[in-house]
Amino acid sequence: MKPALIINCRNKEKYVSMAVAGALSQTVPCEIVVADFASEDKSRDSIQLAIDTAPRGAEHSVKFLKCDWPTRSIMEDMNKNVTWLWQQTESDWIFQTSADDYDLPDRVKVCMEAVAGNPCSAVATTQYFQEPGVDYTKQSVPVSGFPQESGYVQAGPGLMALAYGSTIGGYSREFLTKVGDCGPNTPDVMWGFLAALDKGFYVVANPQHVHVNVKDVNNTGFQGKMGGAAGDELLRLAELNHFQLMRLYFACADKALELRPDGVPQEHWVPVMNMILGQAKGLLNAREVLHANKITPGIL
Repeated sequence: MKPALIINCRNKEKYVSMAVAGALSQTVPCEIVVADFASEDKSRDSIQLAIDTAPRGAEHSVKFLKCDWPTRSIMEDMNKNVTWLWQQTESDWIFQTSADDYDLPDRVKVCMEAVAGNPCSAVATTQYFQEPGVDYTKQSVPVSGFPQESGYVQAGPGLMALAYGSTIGGYSREFLTKVGDCGPNTPDVMWGFLAALDKGFYVVANPQHVHVNVKDVNNTGFQGKMGGAAGDELLRLAELNHFQLMRLYFACADKALELRPDGVPQEHWVPVMNMILGQAKGLLNAREVLHANKITPGIL
């Protein structure tokens, strides 16, 4: 059965054609499913043009889903949509790409080759981090800092090393069905940590994805939101980011205990607690800055 590569889009007219072209460039046959969720720009035109004209690296099946239900630019809505989207596939392995990022041609190929010899719940590659308008092949572009070698990433140490947000993962249907969506929490981190605790999170140290550092306060992710903000808005978002991360690590802990009722080993549990405490301290410091500057905190 073909692996699935899904793309979720909302108001990414400027970028989504590269995401679709990257999916179509894959050198192994894939079930490609692209969904637009109530975009208010011309994203759907960009998607259709890319489907019609982008070169194909293999014999793919392609579905373009136009979803008009109300969608907010927040993590909870995105996660619900992504969960619905992967359920529209029949594949045993699901790879996801955001509409403002793009895959290189061998992403799915090297991942599926790794799965064949390394049983796991998630398989990932390292990635490039590119500023908009920069060609990663012509300039020095940062690459994932951890891991530097292919292999399994341990759950707790991987969390501390920021491995799950630094890589781009694909997940087994069995695993995604077991854990469900991530609610208001960042899925690459939460799913990555839980996959490492389950049957393993295997990383191929071969960058096969490009994360574009889009700076826009309307982004779903806080990194992009903060990059596009300034002044009081930036200070509010900094505080909210610490809150969001603390909630994320609490959710990782809660779900880990649900999946491992016999207990989570200390080498994985202690890093989670350290991450929670670190974000709690960051939240306290950020709130003090707001008070000192008489700035009303934001609403998450």
